[in-house]
Amino acid sequence: NNSTIDSSTISDNSSVSDSSVSNNSTIDSSTISDNSSVSDSSVSNSTIYNSIISNSIIKNETLINVTISNSSINNSR
Repeated sequence: NNSTIDSSTISDNSSVSDSSVSNNSTIDSSTISDNSSVSDSSVSNSTIYNSIISNSIIKNETLINVTISNSSINNSR
């Protein structure tokens, strides 16, 4: 509920699972990289911008009414 994930780094084989980011949250200037895993997560009614997702595994992800801008997804699956 109106959360902000700002300038965060999820890296070095970290795992984010069964998570929810919703209700006009902002994920800003974040990096998810280095073989991290994001799974069974939901992002809704949110904005993701100026972020980088690289060398990561993203699965069972649900995106609803999400805006992604100025972001990069590289070498991920």
